Amino acid sequence: MKRREFITLLGGAAAWPLAARAQQPGMRVVGFLHYGAPETHAHIVAAFRQGLRDSGLVEGQNVAVEYRWAKGQYDRLPALAADLVQRQVAAIAAAGLVGAQAAKAATATIPVVFAVGPDPVASGLVASLNRPGGNVTGVSLISLELAAKRFELLRELMPQIGVIALLINPNNPSTATELTDAEAAARTLGLQIRKVTASNDRDLDVAFATMQAPRVDALIVSQDGYYLYRRDQIIALAARHAVPAVYPWREYPAARAQQAAMPVVGFLGFGSFDTFALYLAAFRRGLGEIGFVEGQNVAIEYRWAEGQYDRMPQLAAELVRRRVAIIAMPGSPPAAVRAVKAANTVIPIVFSVGGDAVKFGLVASVARPEGNATGVNFFSAELVAKRLGLLRELLPGATRVAVLVNPADPERTEAILDDAHAAVRATTLQIQALKASTSSEIDAAFANLDRADALFVGPDGFFNTRRVQLALLTMRHAIPATYAAREYADAGGLMSYGTSLGDMYRQVGVYAGRILKGAKPADLPVIQSTKFELVINLQTAKLLGLSVPPTLLARADEVIE
Repeated sequence: MKRREFITLLGGAAAWPLAARAQQPGMRVVGFLHYGAPETHAHIVAAFRQGLRDSGLVEGQNVAVEYRWAKGQYDRLPALAADLVQRQVAAIAAAGLVGAQAAKAATATIPVVFAVGPDPVASGLVASLNRPGGNVTGVSLISLELAAKRFELLRELMPQIGVIALLINPNNPSTATELTDAEAAARTLGLQIRKVTASNDRDLDVAFATMQAPRVDALIVSQDGYYLYRRDQIIALAARHAVPAVYPWREYPAARAQQAAMPVVGFLGFGSFDTFALYLAAFRRGLGEIGFVEGQNVAIEYRWAEGQYDRMPQLAAELVRRRVAIIAMPGSPPAAVRAVKAANTVIPIVFSVGGDAVKFGLVASVARPEGNATGVNFFSAELVAKRLGLLRELLPGATRVAVLVNPADPERTEAILDDAHAAVRATTLQIQALKASTSSEIDAAFANLDRADALFVGPDGFFNTRRVQLALLTMRHAIPATYAAREYADAGGLMSYGTSLGDMYRQVGVYAGRILKGAKPADLPVIQSTKFELVINLQTAKLLGLSVPPTLLARADEVIE
């Protein structure tokens, strides 16, 4: 069975407990716990969503998904599972043995649906396959038995083979079982195994160096989420050291084919893959308008900061070392774009920022950017005033508005607060500043609303990744809120007004495609984004006891009922 089909089953299975809880009001939330990383598991997420759809659940319409990724750091899984339990999700879908064990240990009440390779009974997840017992069930591939088959295929391909290196991650609890199976298979075929371990990027470099003294005849890469996450590095090292390798999953040879034949676009996102899937589709659509299709004539290397802006220079440095053709940075903080420009003056950069790109020091002028950077610009001051005006129209009696900003992006925070104070200067509205840069700080901010009549959520990438949390908190605290993008309203937020992020990402994709065709960033003027959307969630308004003025509804681009 292909892994994609396997995870499709997981998505369908995750819908079982939701069907049992269908009588509960509001949008239900599924927790998705994975040992890997979103950028290397896009197809897995797509398969999971397909499984949900097969059961009548569509993300963003009648179910929300909270994603947690360990990125191969297995010791993070218990904390990530505990976070989902704290979020009171309706069910947890856990991929991999360690994640399933962590989810089972974290809750005895929330249903847990797993997808694992090892025997779930022997692993202690369930009492039996027919009668799992407890709150845990799922899908088992029982894949470790494939170890013997890999050795047989390698022997058939290289009849004179003698010594095989087995690359294993010592931090993966499944390693011991896989090593035992591999040793048994090697003995049967009269082969010798050399165990090589690696659990980080530096270890991988050292591991491949040790395979040369004495030299091994071939390499088998074990089933491991971190290795899949770093498959480009592993493939490149195998090619550099001329070591024939057998991999556990098809994503490895697919990545090798991409490396050999296609230009590579580096995509540096401030958020996370799972919360930006729709924007990525728009970015790819922009590339497609210029004739580039991912996987056919262009490859994309993804790096995600997951709202931690201080990680962006390091992630950009990885893309520079990867020698990508372009670095796309849609929605990134100006400081991050400046840092990437300072570290690299050759690789073209395509950005999108809220504010004056010239004032931020990103380009020399809008018409003639100069240097190696250009992109898309949308001015935020007018949007702040407009959103506050819409909020007053909805709540004419409001006197105090809390403005939530992210101090991790100080330039944008200062600009938002300055614009907000300027917008209300001639009115009776008062502004209360709230700051949050982590999930727990968002919770704390809501506890300090101090009699605010409404909430203004500032435009911010991290907040966008937490839009489900924000929507749930506004309902819990019964406070009307306005947001900067329609995706908040889709997630249950009351009202949004702002630039169409989908169109902005599309425009960044178009510019990336034009540069791949030979255009120079210095010759591409900074585009001024002009497409704005007003979206009102009428269902949320009713739950808050609000009556939306007909004049406001008439101006809305979309009303969610």
